[in-house]
Amino acid sequence: MDERTAPANRRRREIVERAAELFEDRGYHGTSLDDVAAAVGLRKASLYHYFRGKDDILQLIHHDFLAWTMSREEQRRAYELPPGQHLLEIISDTLEVIARRRGHVRVFIEHYRELDDESREHIAAERARYARMVEEVIARGIERGAFRPMDTRLAVLALFGACNWAYQWYHPTDGDEPRQMAYALWDLLMRGVGPRPA
Repeated sequence: MDERTAPANRRRREIVERAAELFEDRGYHGTSLDDVAAAVGLRKASLYHYFRGKDDILQLIHHDFLAWTMSREEQRRAYELPPGQHLLEIISDTLEVIARRRGHVRVFIEHYRELDDESREHIAAERARYARMVEEVIARGIERGAFRPMDTRLAVLALFGACNWAYQWYHPTDGDEPRQMAYALWDLLMRGVGPRPA
């Protein structure tokens, strides 16, 4: 990284982090650029040095969320994890980002439609690519006998629905670490609600 741009990039990251927190507390539409500027100790005019507007911040939050998630998945693929363990790690990623960057998750789920057309198309393509990556894990598990035969696309949708919606009810202050909560959710998804075999 160019030493001349490093401070500006750090400042941009700080602005995005604080904006995501404000979006979590007040909602995207309830947060103004004045609010964001005040939260990072800038005047609104100075904020335009880093971002053209609130839409730019929204785009970057979506990009960051997907880039982090897919980077974790791509790194994992080098280790050839057993399919069940692989699914646990995928679930753990989501719970971890909910615990650490809750505002990012809320924005990603609730404000996708506020993206401009070009950004929405790009994010949609990246979402689809990540879904295919997870679907491949499930398909591989079926091939190896680790999972029962199933509709892999439906399985991915159910998995994402269970994990992503956790931002509505999972709060780390409840005392559950992300990994513990991920395991509990994984256990429920893997074994269902029926009795354990004798």
